[in-house]
Amino acid sequence: VNRCIISENNPADPGITSGGGGLAISGPEFYGEILNSRFTHNTASYLAGGILIGSGIYDPDYGWEIAGNVIAFNEAEEEAGILIGGIGWLDFHHNRVEGNVANLVLGSGLTISHSLRPANIEIHENQFLSNQGVIGAAIDAMTSAHIFNNVFMGNQGRSVPAIYLRTNYGDTVNV
Repeated sequence: VNRCIISENNPADPGITSGGGGLAISGPEFYGEILNSRFTHNTASYLAGGILIGSGIYDPDYGWEIAGNVIAFNEAEEEAGILIGGIGWLDFHHNRVEGNVANLVLGSGLTISHSLRPANIEIHENQFLSNQGVIGAAIDAMTSAHIFNNVFMGNQGRSVPAIYLRTNYGDTVNV
């Protein structure tokens, strides 16, 4: 996905799909790029109002570069902005993640989900602004992560409004 505007998309039948109001990508063994695009004002009935990337099969060689995007004002019950799972690496940089609202629980801006697997996650040179969620309103990461040179401003949560890191066996965290 490059230089796209994906905006104001809402599920006609919320019972059919549970996630990825703006973009949903799933399947085994994949990698790709999401560059210079806008994901705004999308909703999902449950997960990831903006972007959902998921794989049932973990492979350390597969991952994503997500750069230069605006991920803003999306809404879902959980993980409103972007939810990523089942990847081996992520380079998330130069994005503006703003005003995403998770109504029920965890995450709102960026959520990275893994099942007890180490990953190479880099989150740098981003702006996380005014996201709202219960825990980890800006970032909710369930894996190792290297988080540097980001701006966190105005995020709101009942607990941990900026960064919530939940690590597993042998994970490392650098903030």
